[in-house]
Formats: sequence, C-alpha cells, structure tokens
Amino acid sequence: MSFKGFMVATGIGQLSATIVYSYVGGMLTGGTKMLFTALLILFALAALAVLARQLYREHASRGKEGADAALVLMLCQAMSNLRVRFRHISYGD
Repeated sequence: MSFKGFMVATGIGQLSATIVYSYVGGMLTGGTKMLFTALLILFALAALAVLARQLYREHASRGKEGADAALVLMLCQAMSNLRVRFRHISYGD
C-alpha cells in the first residue's frame, strides 16, 4: 500500500471517530467534566507511580548505598512541590 493511499484510508476511517469525540467532548459540562478531569488525574498519578517504581528499581539495581532512600526523598520532594504549586496546599498547620 502506498503512503498516500494509507493516509487517505486512515483519514476516512478516523473521520467518524473524530466527529463523535468532538461531539461528546462538547457535551461535557458540570459534573461530567469534573468526573472526566478526575479520571485523567487518576490516570496521570497511576502513570507517575509506575514511572517512580521503575526508576526506584533501576536505581536500586545499581547497588549504591543510600541511593534508594535519596531517590524516594527526591520523588517525595517533587510531588510536594507540585502539590504546593498547583493546589496551593502545603504540609503542616
């Protein structure tokens, strides 16, 4: 299949999906929009947790003393900084 034929077939095939996604996205209001946003945030946090676990395992496999704790502390610091920046909520009283 030629590249041009592939692009035309893909464009025609995805046209209906694009229209439906745009229509559904335009209908999101109020509670539905908040639910969708919450699900996206949950997905992002899950992806971040998987990435942190992978980084931790990679760092731990190198066998450096104390490097594991340092990596965990750096991750905690980064998450705390994000929380303060976006939610304006810090730890403490």
